[in-house]
Amino acid sequence: MLLPRPRTFLNLVVVGFVLVSLPLTVGLFSTFSYLDKLSNRSVLIVESTKGGVKNSNDLSSILRNIERHLRLYEIVSAGEQLQTAIGYYQESTGFMEKLLGLPIAGELRKEMLELQNMQQAFGRQLILLQNEEKRKTVSLESLLNLLHQIRDRAATIGNGVTGWVEEEVGLLTELVKKAQGTLTNQTIGFILLTILMIFGFAVLISWPIRQLNKSVERLGAGDFTTPVFVVGPKDIELVGKKLEWLRNRLAYLEQEKTKFLAHVSHELKTPLASIREGASLLSEEVVGNLDENQRQVAAILVNNSIKLQQLIDNILKINMAKVGRKEVQQEMVPLHQVIEMVAEEQTNKVLSKKLKLKLELTDVLISGNKKELEDLFENLFSNAVKFSPVSGIISCAMKLSDKQIHILISDQGPGIPESEQQKIFSAYHRIEDEAHGHEDGSGLGLAIVKEYVKNHGGSVEVVQNNTAGTSFLVILPLDREEAEV
Repeated sequence: MLLPRPRTFLNLVVVGFVLVSLPLTVGLFSTFSYLDKLSNRSVLIVESTKGGVKNSNDLSSILRNIERHLRLYEIVSAGEQLQTAIGYYQESTGFMEKLLGLPIAGELRKEMLELQNMQQAFGRQLILLQNEEKRKTVSLESLLNLLHQIRDRAATIGNGVTGWVEEEVGLLTELVKKAQGTLTNQTIGFILLTILMIFGFAVLISWPIRQLNKSVERLGAGDFTTPVFVVGPKDIELVGKKLEWLRNRLAYLEQEKTKFLAHVSHELKTPLASIREGASLLSEEVVGNLDENQRQVAAILVNNSIKLQQLIDNILKINMAKVGRKEVQQEMVPLHQVIEMVAEEQTNKVLSKKLKLKLELTDVLISGNKKELEDLFENLFSNAVKFSPVSGIISCAMKLSDKQIHILISDQGPGIPESEQQKIFSAYHRIEDEAHGHEDGSGLGLAIVKEYVKNHGGSVEVVQNNTAGTSFLVILPLDREEAEV
């Protein structure tokens, strides 16, 4: 039974996003709900604490002010003092109302209501005292005694409000701890579920992408024999089918290119050999004496025919290396002897530029093709000599490491810009700057190096130096069959 598949990759991404975000949405909603409850409860307690303590303190302070002005009225019998006391009384009733507005129940609530009754009784007597023509009719002493009772009751209520606040804070602390535990468990559960879903959809989304990526890499590496097969959304499968068509087309073109190059090389060999032979006869004056200008022209013909032959050989080498011929004979090659021989072939160029060649070689045998290894290191040494300054140093060091041989070839030339270090291994690519632009070359040498190293199951890269110059690190397996497994 075939599983249902989305029609497009976008549909798969959208479905994955919705499903992955679902537990997070539930978690966020639950968290916001808890936070809202805690926030409301906290605001209530903070406002009650702030208002309750403040109103309690303010009420006590106003009651003291009332008593002070009543005492002054008793002494000086000034109506202004009595009026001020009445003003303070009216202000105290407002604070009493605020205290009664607190969400307090139980015995403390009853005491607050009793205090309000006592305050109202005190107020009525205070008004009577203001209206009496003779203050002796209302006992000022009894009024002060009632005020003392009110103050004592207000102090008791203030302590009760403080205790109520502490109790509410304790309840809030317990609620916070409970909420923390619940939210922690929910968060862990939602995170685990989200991670599991993310992993599942990551596999579903990345699987066809990886298939496409591997197919493209194989095509880029010149593998036109492995079929392209992609499973996933229908639009991705359509891309896979187009890649399969492209693979077949590239395989056909590669075959045609190989035939064309083989035909061209065959057709060019005979006339080029004749040109070289004729140019050599002219240069050696076999067919007659030449004047100075004629000798120069003959020398130019000889040199350029040699360069043309080398260019044709390099084109054939890079083509055959990319094809990856299976018939290339493998043998045990003494690598140190190959490098010594290649270095000796550069002797004339080394002497002409007064270069110093330092070889630190290790006796080692590797499985490979001797001719390809010779061409590989000949290109590296040739470049090192070409770009080294006069009296410079060229070094080659070998080091064994875990069934591999590391060969580091360094020079003191202008170096390779970081932006060019990957491009230089592409066929026909040349560094166009002031330090490299004047040197002749086809741009195939390092491409051949890369392909031959790859044919031997190894790798080559540019190594960054703290000093001027260029270093190439070649890594080759001692046993090619083990490297290819």
